[in-house]
Amino acid sequence: MYELGEAELVQWEGPARSRWIESAWVDADQTMYAWYHSEPGGTCPNSNLTAPVIGAGVSTDGGRTFIDLGIILEAGDKPNCGA
Repeated sequence: MYELGEAELVQWEGPARSRWIESAWVDADQTMYAWYHSEPGGTCPNSNLTAPVIGAGVSTDGGRTFIDLGIILEAGDKPNCGA
């Protein structure tokens, strides 16, 4: 896992959301942990403004499928929809 290859679509178990894996770690037992970036829609009415979140996932099949462990980091304040 020291070389990057072509991007591949992976399957996620969990809530439907767009995800971009930002970082991954393979443990000694070959369990893969990943941290992803997501930009939920509908944050502000009539706007494309969003409030990105960071979530985590785990894979036991080399990264072909992931189980979504949920959001682990999000802004504490509501976005300024007038921005």
